[in-house]
Amino acid sequence: MLELSNYINFVLVLVTFGALMYSRRQNLIYDSPRLVIRSTGYVMKQDKQKMEASCTVTNAGNGVALQTFLLIKIDTVDQDYYYLSKPENIIRPFELQDRIFELTIDKPNDVNIKKSMEFIVISIDFFENLHVATGKFPTQNEHLENLMTPTKHISKMNYRYHYYKKGMEIAKEQGNTYVNEKEEQYKRRLKELDEIFGLSKSRV
Repeated sequence: MLELSNYINFVLVLVTFGALMYSRRQNLIYDSPRLVIRSTGYVMKQDKQKMEASCTVTNAGNGVALQTFLLIKIDTVDQDYYYLSKPENIIRPFELQDRIFELTIDKPNDVNIKKSMEFIVISIDFFENLHVATGKFPTQNEHLENLMTPTKHISKMNYRYHYYKKGMEIAKEQGNTYVNEKEEQYKRRLKELDEIFGLSKSRV
C-alpha cells in the first residue's frame, strides 16, 4: 500500500511539473516580446579611428519589451571591448516605426572589424527575463540573402543571463557607454568654446 502511495505521489509531482512547464511555455508564447533585427550596419569616420554602428529593431511578439540595448563586442588579441548604446524603452508590439539604435565607437588599432565585431541586442521584459539576438555585422547587400535574426528567451536561471549582464557592466567599466559619449562631446564643445573665447580675447 505504501509503495502505491509513493508511486501516486511521484506521478502527481510529474504532472505538476509538466503543468508548470506548459504554463511557462504558454506565457512565453502570449506575453513575451519577439524582437526582430531588421538590419545592421556601420560606417567608418573620415579619420578611420571612429565608426558609427546602427541596428534597426521591431517587436513582432505579443509582449512589451520593457528596455532594450544594443551592445557591441569587439575581440582583440589583448582584450575584449564592449560598447553600450542608449536604451530604447517600451517597445510595443507592431509599432508603426522601427526603433533604431546608433552608437559611435572608438575603433581599436589593428582590428579587422568584419571578423571581430559582433552585435548583441539585449531586451528585458516585465518578468525580468532577457531576450537576446546576436550576430556579425553583414557586408553590403548581405541582408538581402540571409534570414532575419530573432531573439532568444533567456531566463535568470540560464548562465548566459549573467554573461550578457556582465558584458554591459564591462562597457560601463571601460567607459564605452552612451553616457560617456555624451560627456566626451560636452567636454569637446567646452574646449572649442574656450579656444574661440581665448582667440577672441587675443584679438581685442
